[in-house]
Amino acid sequence: MPPSAIRITLSDAQVAEVVESATAGDSPAMLLRGLADPAAILEMTDNSRISRSLLRGFVVLAALPRDRTGIGVIQIASQIDASPSTTHRYLTTLVELGLVERDARSRRYRLSDFAVRAKSDDDS
Repeated sequence: MPPSAIRITLSDAQVAEVVESATAGDSPAMLLRGLADPAAILEMTDNSRISRSLLRGFVVLAALPRDRTGIGVIQIASQIDASPSTTHRYLTTLVELGLVERDARSRRYRLSDFAVRAKSDDDS
C-alpha cells in the first residue's frame, strides 16, 4: 500500500452489515457496485469465514469494463493488485462459466452478453 494511502478496517459486525445491505437485492453484483477500487474489498476484513478466493473472482469480474470493451490480463492484474497468472486463472474460470468472453485475436476479455443482461436486470 502506498504511504499516502488510507486504510479502513471494518469489524466483523460492520462487514456483516455492509454485506447484508448490499445483497438486499438478492444479487452478488450489488456487493461490488460502486467500488472505486475493486481490490479494496479484499482488504475489508480478515474474517476467516469469508472466502477470499470467491471475493477475488468477484473482484476480477468487477474489473471488466461495463461498456464491454476488451481489456488485457496484465491491465486487470494491475488494477486488482494480483499476478497475471492468478488473474488469468480466474478469467479462464469466468469464461468457462459464460460470464466473460475472450477475443481470440486480441486476447482481451470482456463481459459476456449474459453478464451484461444480469447487470442490466440489477439496475432496473
